[in-house]
Amino acid sequence: MANGLFHQVEEHFTAPRGYYGMPQLILLVALLILARVLSLEQIRNQPCGEWGRILGLDRIPEVKTLRAKLAAMVTLDGMAAWARSLSKLWMEADPSMAGILYVDGHVRAYHGEQTRLPERFSTRDRLCVRSLMDYWTCDRDGKPSSS
Repeated sequence: MANGLFHQVEEHFTAPRGYYGMPQLILLVALLILARVLSLEQIRNQPCGEWGRILGLDRIPEVKTLRAKLAAMVTLDGMAAWARSLSKLWMEADPSMAGILYVDGHVRAYHGEQTRLPERFSTRDRLCVRSLMDYWTCDRDGKPSSS
């Protein structure tokens, strides 16, 4: 939260109606990411009550409810605008970091059959695999930039 998790969320997202509010949903998604829960489907195997206690609730929403709430709350334009405002906040907080960027490529292996992707070397697998390449741009402290 110190990095600006709730910075201008009211301006870029629409609060869903119901028991689970915007702060709880944003904090839940952030905590799930930190706990390396890779997809919303995986929360079916998580202890709902214990996650709820962390958020000050009796339980977290089920997958169907969470998907509906997030779809009602977030748009692509709102997400991009929020990312830009966070980047601006971080760059204004420490202007000396704005001139140093770290670009990192991440290989994401593809195991499907719908398309033929080029093969790239995966250090994790130690061989060439069909994959996608993601490029992440961060400042010297590892905070993402807006580019």
